Amino acid sequence: MRDALLLEQLYFQGTILLALSICFAWSDLRYSLCSMSLSTIGASALQGQLEGDEAFAEKRIPGSKHACVYEVAFLEAVEKLEVGKDDPIVVYGLNDDFGASKLAVERLQSAGYANSTALDGGLDAWFSAGFSVEGEGEASSRVPDGRYQIDLEKSVFRWTGRNLFNQHNGRIALSEGFLETQHGHLSGGSVTLDMTKMSCSDIKDEKMAGYLIDHLESDDFFSVADHPTAGFELSDVQPLDVVGPGDSNLIVLGSMQLRGKKKALEFKAQEVFLGGQYGLQGRFKINRTRFGSVYGSGKFFEKLGQHVVNDKVTVSFQLICQVGAES
Repeated sequence: MRDALLLEQLYFQGTILLALSICFAWSDLRYSLCSMSLSTIGASALQGQLEGDEAFAEKRIPGSKHACVYEVAFLEAVEKLEVGKDDPIVVYGLNDDFGASKLAVERLQSAGYANSTALDGGLDAWFSAGFSVEGEGEASSRVPDGRYQIDLEKSVFRWTGRNLFNQHNGRIALSEGFLETQHGHLSGGSVTLDMTKMSCSDIKDEKMAGYLIDHLESDDFFSVADHPTAGFELSDVQPLDVVGPGDSNLIVLGSMQLRGKKKALEFKAQEVFLGGQYGLQGRFKINRTRFGSVYGSGKFFEKLGQHVVNDKVTVSFQLICQVGAES
């Protein structure tokens, strides 16, 4: 789930303040913002239109409600907040480095909310000017130290295999696993995959999908009859400099076990702690030939032509733990 920007509404002396604050989601969002001439208002000028001096730990202007600015139904949500087309509206984001205010004003003005403007400098400027904020306190982004069982219903492990002209993808069920944290960050973990519960997502014909899964379970690929489980161990974690929310923030070292063989593993991952849930997501490639699966490999067979199958299988995962459900 990565950045979702929330629209919040405040009513003070006839002025409607729409605040764009940040929360975290698991999917990677990328937005293309159109250029526009953006109306702005200074923090001091806005304070002159507002009342309330109650301050709390979380940086949010008092009295806010929210609706998601990037939802398709954004304007409908604004209407439900009983915002009139002629009402003076001020929107704000964290600061001018983010595009939430620009996008919100653009959408509002296009929908006829002609008196929409943006708080110059956003919430950072408001707070720096010494004006009041409120909230329940900013939640810590550091997960408490512990050992947490992976939620098997919410977690997912995906695979993608390719040949010269096509690719297939699907999932493999997780049977058990845990993540360990120390000093507020990932320190280790283990994931076990149930190879007998492999599925194909892209082939809609059940019979054809069944043929593919049978082949993948055979000795040509994963030899599931002899090796019904696979998995990976996380033994060392190194921090990464992060460009922004949604970027990988860890390098994870460990090992992958497949077809009864264990090989070293290294990949980038992102950890997030939010709302009592700790999540780890990552992506890496497995060279299946290192584990003994050589079917269709150009390294082992000559003149395969269209029958070549890529040696590397791409896998991605999202592991979710409920903090407090320690093992």
